[in-house]
Amino acid sequence: MMKKILFVCLGNICRSSTAEGVMLHLIKEAGLEKEFVIDSAGILSYHQGELPDSRMRAHAARRGYQLIHRSRPVRTEDFYNFDLIIGMDDRNIDDLKEKAPSMEEWKKIHRMTEYCTRIPADHVPDPYYGGAEGFEYVLDVLEDACAGLLTSLAQPGVVSNLQLFFEYCFNRRNVLESNRAFFEVTFCNLGVNDFVDQVAYTFFGILR
Repeated sequence: MMKKILFVCLGNICRSSTAEGVMLHLIKEAGLEKEFVIDSAGILSYHQGELPDSRMRAHAARRGYQLIHRSRPVRTEDFYNFDLIIGMDDRNIDDLKEKAPSMEEWKKIHRMTEYCTRIPADHVPDPYYGGAEGFEYVLDVLEDACAGLLTSLAQPGVVSNLQLFFEYCFNRRNVLESNRAFFEVTFCNLGVNDFVDQVAYTFFGILR
């Protein structure tokens, strides 16, 4: 069954649009476009129709992510159309619960950092009023969280193996070819299904 995920922040021009871009990149590299619907939105509508912040786009581009989403506000139908609605901080979570048509939809609402496995963050900070370091940190957290999110959607029996693998990849972006070859052989011999194989190979692409 196709999984539908909506990322949400305040204005939909920095954090949530980047989360969308990172997740789409991972899914495309894994050849899983037909298995996911990924979108993002903002609590507020004052940036509606705008591209992501130019600074965010520049930092993301250096890591290979193209952010082309146009900002839009969260709509009531989103709570019916998406399986997961993921906010970036407590304010987003509170606002989403307030916008939800009923408490039944609250179970779809999650915090982005719930899926982090490397970085001990409790929220994704808004980098809008900060400098370059803030945008880089947001990318670090979102890469970690998106990897964790993708892991959480894999088969339970292989989740721990994928988590170890992602941790290695993100901590060793400059891994040697021989080391990467070792992990490729290891994962091929695990006997897991094609979905997990594709997720694994996504991260070899990032390392390249």
